[in-house]
Amino acid sequence: MTSRYQMIFSIFRALLLTLTLAILPLTSSHAHELGVIRVSIEILNDQQLIVRSALPASVAYADPEVDGCLLVDKSVVSKLNQNPAEEWLFKCTQSSLESLPSVLLRWPFEAAYVKQLSGDNELSSQLYDADDDIISVPIVFVASNANGFDIFMNYLSLGVEHILIGIDHLAFIIGLCLLASRWQLVKVITAFTVGHSITLAFSMYGLVNVPIAPIEACIALSIVFVAYKSLKPSAGLAHGIAITLLFGLLHGLGFASVLSDIGVPLGQLPMALLSFNIGVELGQILFVALLLSCGWLLSKVISVKQMTTSLAFIIGSAGAFWTIERVASFTF
Repeated sequence: MTSRYQMIFSIFRALLLTLTLAILPLTSSHAHELGVIRVSIEILNDQQLIVRSALPASVAYADPEVDGCLLVDKSVVSKLNQNPAEEWLFKCTQSSLESLPSVLLRWPFEAAYVKQLSGDNELSSQLYDADDDIISVPIVFVASNANGFDIFMNYLSLGVEHILIGIDHLAFIIGLCLLASRWQLVKVITAFTVGHSITLAFSMYGLVNVPIAPIEACIALSIVFVAYKSLKPSAGLAHGIAITLLFGLLHGLGFASVLSDIGVPLGQLPMALLSFNIGVELGQILFVALLLSCGWLLSKVISVKQMTTSLAFIIGSAGAFWTIERVASFTF
């Protein structure tokens, strides 16, 4: 086996080890919590919404909270399986609803299966996991008067915003820019785009379902890899496209996690998925253009080798720190 194939094997082995370390503790991390609670959220109009849920009588619970909204009424509306069905009415300012508020459930459940309604229309139906004993449910963008163009533009902007504030994704892109040049850069960026587009679509359609914690750790590890490769220019880009495609698949799972948290209107998944992905690509192109422009200006002051080495050490160190931090977060 050549050293080239040994390197590829080592990367796969590291990814497998990270996934193994992640999955073991996940089997018992929520042992103290109850199962899944059913919740419905009904958007009455631009300023009011109702949260409903049938909670077990034995469960101590707090009232739901909605960002920027005030709880104005609480009542028991019926009994389902001998459990009281609670109903909470919230009144919000119009600006609060337009800013996509979240419903916070401080309940001791592992997850909540949430249906979001607007009149007789079901906007979305999705499972939300607990995080630090809080289940956060973002309000779906679709209001009573939303149209296809509104959905497209909203998720387009969300895609651009996510890639530009996703520092780990940006660090990986920096590594790709250090690793390749000219047409080689076009090839690896294209491979990265194809990879994350595939898993983003597969995840949103329910064809792939994996825990996000190990994925985030592997994304951090991918940054370490591209930083290491950029410090060894003699290695070139052999098998670079295949490896970049592999890491693109990982990053796509991270994008899917964000899109799932935002929520997708029922029946509008193709439109939301397309516009979000286009937004991600626009943000990525904007960042690459800015990065190359800054690199060209800096090349007038310092050598390309000095610039490449410095950036590689910065993103490599950050990637290593994130890897350790993320693995530690789900193993301890």
